[in-house]
Amino acid sequence: MEEIPIDLEYNKAKRFNNFKRLPFVIYTTPDNRDNLQIGDNEYYNSLSHILIKQHVSSDKESHQTDIYMYGGIALFFFSMPIFLIIVGEDLPFLIYLILFLIPIFLIKVAYNKWKKHTAAPKKSYLLLDRQNSFITLPRIGDFDFFKIPFTQLRADITAVATQATYSGLFLNFYRDYSMNLVKMHESSISTGAFSNDKKQAWSFYVWYMDKNRPLPPGNNFDPYRQKDFERRKAEGFPPPLFKSLVPTPEATSEQQLVREAFWKDEDYVPTEQESFYSLWKPKPIV
Repeated sequence: MEEIPIDLEYNKAKRFNNFKRLPFVIYTTPDNRDNLQIGDNEYYNSLSHILIKQHVSSDKESHQTDIYMYGGIALFFFSMPIFLIIVGEDLPFLIYLILFLIPIFLIKVAYNKWKKHTAAPKKSYLLLDRQNSFITLPRIGDFDFFKIPFTQLRADITAVATQATYSGLFLNFYRDYSMNLVKMHESSISTGAFSNDKKQAWSFYVWYMDKNRPLPPGNNFDPYRQKDFERRKAEGFPPPLFKSLVPTPEATSEQQLVREAFWKDEDYVPTEQESFYSLWKPKPIV
């Protein structure tokens, strides 16, 4: 993939004026799962001390559903005046004209959805660049990949509910700043790797993207821990980029002693105000 330019306009969006962003805080220790699936057809295609490439669902299937929906409605409106003529219903000409024009409009909408369906990838992905502190958000519809500093990311956790159902919590990464419709994707390291606690998923992202801390739990990171430790040691163990409510220990007690000569976890604990975020912000009941 060709180099993606940095989006310099992301945080200038009007929608962000009163946006309650999820704080960059490590709230809890993510699960250490041994069975992370890594491969072209699995949740992760790449996972290391430098980069995570995480597959997310594209909107190809949703566009296909829209094609069937708008096409079906168009067919209904198109057949209605024909049926009325056959049964001899005597209606004003303007009514018949409107009934013929509606399906033309709907067919145009369905055609636009078909073009988007054709262009949309079967899979998309986000990139977490730990080394350079960038996140690349997925290609969605007409919007291509774009890259921003991780610290600029606008994320929140919302609850989705109706009068009859409750869909649970969603961790949202806002990437389309021109619309109210946002792309939401589950933030788990592999299918089922996290519980429904989205705070745990967010903690994983923040921990991983804090390049001044050791890598988060997970056996798939074990081959890289020594190299990552040596890199931080050569840089003089700079202080953490983000604060944490839980310890983020080194891989060994010896490494822990070396690093604690420079900084300790207890020196970078967020205050209640810094870590406060209402995780229960239900969307309006529909």
